[in-house]
Amino acid sequence: MRNINSDESQGSRKARLARFLLQPAGKALLVLLTASSRSLNLLHLFLRQVLPIDRPQASGRPFINTSMIFAAPRTVSLGDRVDAADIVAQLRRGGYTESRSNRWLYHVRSDAIEIFPVRTRTSTRNPRC
Repeated sequence: MRNINSDESQGSRKARLARFLLQPAGKALLVLLTASSRSLNLLHLFLRQVLPIDRPQASGRPFINTSMIFAAPRTVSLGDRVDAADIVAQLRRGGYTESRSNRWLYHVRSDAIEIFPVRTRTSTRNPRC
């Protein structure tokens, strides 16, 4: 058997809450709760996304894992006079190393520079140097 008094008191609580939220103080409370909720979301995003980006700067090489995404490609054609040291320096600035553990690898031979970009499932183009 249902308690009629509890149903009535629950209904009156809802009615009081609705009346409170329609008053200026209730609206201000809703705005405050919404703003604080959004502020906490932004703080969470900052701590999870921005701080990890800033941490490598302590090592002195902040963009060590980048591949010069926005860099203009350098075209080298057959017969162009190009210094090998210049190409190697540009490859290093672009994130390439001679280490086989890196995604972007180059190898300097006596007569050539071999460049081995590792393709992933999401990449469709070679990185730009």
